[in-house]
Parts: sequence; C-alpha cells; structure tokens
Amino acid sequence: MSLKTKILDVLGPTDLKAAADAAGVAGVDRRSNRALRQALSRNRRVTTGLLLGVMPEVRVKALCEHLGVNSVGRIAWTGFGTDIL
Repeated sequence: MSLKTKILDVLGPTDLKAAADAAGVAGVDRRSNRALRQALSRNRRVTTGLLLGVMPEVRVKALCEHLGVNSVGRIAWTGFGTDIL
C-alpha cells in the first residue's frame, strides 16, 4: 500500500472534500467517501504533500500511529513531513 493510499485511509469526509477542492478534482460524487478516495488516489495532481497540507493535526497523529512513527509534539510532525516528502 502506498503512502498516498495510507493517508487517504485516515482522512475523514471533510478532509477528503478539502483535498478534492485543493487539487481541483471534479466529476466525483462528493457524498461518497469511497468515490472521493478513489478519485484522489488516481489523480496525479494529488500528492502526499497536498494531502498532508489539508490534514488537521489530529489526523496527522493518527497517521503517524498507523505508520508506527512517533507522533509526540511538533518535532515529530516536522520530522515526519520531512522524512516522508
């Protein structure tokens, strides 16, 4: 499973819609989380950086825990973003 897919799995409905707006993804049923995830995962304009940019800190910490990365404090977020990107 790619990092992009792992990030999309953690995103909630509001974050998925924000990512679709940020990437300009159109023609997808915005009521369906599954459809949004599929459209975002297939779109090349949607990068891990874009997805991390729309994620609130709570979701970033959930992603860190999901990946087994230390999620404590701002330093972990900075290191996580730098290591991943």
